[in-house]
Amino acid sequence: MYGRQKHKGNPGRFRTLLTLRASSEAQATSGDVQPDWTGAALTVRGCWVDSTQRMRMIEGGKFSEASGIWEIPWVPDLTDKYRVEYGSRYYRIVGVGNPDERNRELHLYVIEDEGAKGVSG
Repeated sequence: MYGRQKHKGNPGRFRTLLTLRASSEAQATSGDVQPDWTGAALTVRGCWVDSTQRMRMIEGGKFSEASGIWEIPWVPDLTDKYRVEYGSRYYRIVGVGNPDERNRELHLYVIEDEGAKGVSG
């Protein structure tokens, strides 16, 4: 698990257990490339930013299609080729922000993947 490990009894604002799963893209018989979410998983703790705060945080419209933000401790090499799994909900990452450029935390700009609800990866 990545992130601060000093205070295991008090996780601070990162209280929600999330799974980050990499996509190993698979080519369908029609030739389309589809994400295959059977890759290795990484468990992290994060926090959801509500919609009023989200509007202030979206960087100059860069990730304006995002419907929310998951804040997590910094994870090296995390890209939009991952998805966030929270219980039976799945979020497609549309952008990854390193807000203070100090590699302490990441903001994952996400859209809930409605088609993947209840589908295990």
